[in-house]
Amino acid sequence: MSRTQRDCFQFVMFIELFLLYFFQNSEGERKKSFGEIISEDFQRRYASNVIELANINRDLNEHLRNIQEFTQQVTKVLKAKFLSFFRSMSLLNNYGTFKSHLVAR
Repeated sequence: MSRTQRDCFQFVMFIELFLLYFFQNSEGERKKSFGEIISEDFQRRYASNVIELANINRDLNEHLRNIQEFTQQVTKVLKAKFLSFFRSMSLLNNYGTFKSHLVAR
């Protein structure tokens, strides 16, 4: 599995866990508002999902930092290459202008 596939898979897992957490939270709020007893099993599953979400969130933040570092590195390289390219084009254009000016005389 490539890194991109793994990242996408992890993101999908995060979304699934988030939705599960959201529905469990809604269920917990409903039970609480109606004065129903919240079972230990529900509390354990809820706590487990919160911990898993926190872990995935940490991993996603790490991936985001890596992407930001990578884009900064690529930007530096591209900037240097573009500057070099435009400088060389400018010199060629100036040389062509200079040469045509000499030939015209």
